Formats: sequence, C-alpha cells, structure tokens
Amino acid sequence: MKSKMVLILVLLVLISSGLGWYVFQSNQVIKQQATPQIVTTPLPEVKLDGKNLPEVKTKSDVSYLYITSPEEMPFSVRWPDGRYLDKDSKLAGASLDLMGPIGSDTGPTDTSMGSVWELDHRHPMSGTYTIVFSPTKSGTYTPSVYVAGASGGDADLEKTLTVEAGIRVTLILEYDRDKVRNSKLIGSN
Repeated sequence: MKSKMVLILVLLVLISSGLGWYVFQSNQVIKQQATPQIVTTPLPEVKLDGKNLPEVKTKSDVSYLYITSPEEMPFSVRWPDGRYLDKDSKLAGASLDLMGPIGSDTGPTDTSMGSVWELDHRHPMSGTYTIVFSPTKSGTYTPSVYVAGASGGDADLEKTLTVEAGIRVTLILEYDRDKVRNSKLIGSN
C-alpha cells in the first residue's frame, strides 16, 4: 500500500511538472508522448489584375468611400439620400478633414504634396454622389476617389481638373456597392 502511494505521489509530481502523460499498467508506469499533428488547408489561388483586388464574397460589409483632394480644392459631398457634408458640417459615419502634409509614394518624408482634404466613409450606400469642388487657387489638380464594394473588390477613380479660383467644379460619382467595378466618376471642366 505504501509503495502505491509513493508511486501515485511521484506520478502527480511528474504530471504537474509537464513531463508528459502517464498510464498505470500492471504496477508499472508507461510514458506516452503525444505526437503533434499539423493540419494544413491550402489557400485558394488569387490572381490580381495588377491594379484592383478581385471581388470576393464575404459575410462582412467592407464597403468604403475615400476621397482626397489638394488643400486648394476643398469640396462638399451630397449623398444619394440627400445628406450633405462639407468642411464645416458633421455627418454620422463620415468625416471630412484637412490633413497636414503627408508622405507620398516616394517616401514618408516627401511632403511635396502638401496638405490634402480627406473624406472617409465606411459602409456608403449605392447611388449618385455629387462632389462639388470650390478651388481657392487656379491650377490643375487631380482629386482621387477610392471605392470598395460590400463584398470585396475596389476601384481607384481619378479626374484631372483645370480650375479657376472661385469657380465651382462638380463631379458625379456613380457608386455600386454590390458591383464596385461598375462605379464611375463623371464630369470635366
């Protein structure tokens, strides 16, 4: 009886010290080691078209609207349902801010682009968005519109505009959140 209690005490010490699993068999202790198994699941092959991500069906809504414009081209946006946002107003779920000089594609310290107006909106509705630019300085500028669809896919839309200070310019964004590649930016000067 005393030897069994010593054996049990030794086993408890060994088990608690992480040395493995033990099994009692005919008054002997046999060590069993678990063999780890790695289960791999191959990822589906994704081919990119060089610019835009492929449309992928997801259960999440990843739709997104992002507009940037140089500091000299402040803008306002009217949503398909009539809501309105400019630099002096607020809109739930969206923001329009002047962002200080930021880095460019050439590096984070290249701030030659200067400050930019940035509209950030998650889960936008499909429809026609009216973007009105109010240039403060004459010149040629390229506002950029990035859209992502509800189930994936995206598109970069740009329009180069030659403008005069004080003369408004309007662009129309036709956005389709279900088929984002059908989205387009319309307008010229």
